Amino acid sequence: VDQETLSRGHRLYDRHCSTCHGSSGRGDGPAAGGLSSPPANFRSDTVVHTPPEELFQTISKGRPKKGMPAWAGILSVRERKAIVHYLRQKIMDRPRGT
Repeated sequence: VDQETLSRGHRLYDRHCSTCHGSSGRGDGPAAGGLSSPPANFRSDTVVHTPPEELFQTISKGRPKKGMPAWAGILSVRERKAIVHYLRQKIMDRPRGT
């Protein structure tokens, strides 16, 4: 994955995802407290091993019962894939203490 894709994914994550998932992906964003279920913590052992295809599907279809919108009608396939690449390489791949 090239740097342009990762930068695009970062910008999109900051704009559309960090409000709930937090800037470091721990599910501690400013809107997280107002949700009926906590947002995914992308740093947790269970979520870290989620296949990229599953992340893409979750972003695309959302999790309506948990308050997560479906992004398929809002973000293009390219944009959703950029978010997945960013998550996998810059958030989920970090050492746990950071």
